[in-house]
Amino acid sequence: MLQRTIKPEEECLFYVIMLMHFPEQSGSVRAGLFLKEQDLFYRFTVNPLDSEIIPCGKIAFKNDAGN
Repeated sequence: MLQRTIKPEEECLFYVIMLMHFPEQSGSVRAGLFLKEQDLFYRFTVNPLDSEIIPCGKIAFKNDAGN
């Protein structure tokens, strides 16, 4: 599992790539990351009635009061 600590005022960039082919689909595929408490999920929607959710990891907030 990948772990990364991001300090206050620090930025972090990462990519999520998903390749799909839907020959019968005429619309666009929507996708996004969302948090549920500290769990991170990736959701993609093919049409308004069909979506999938993939667990991606966790975001843990640390309070380093000593630094």
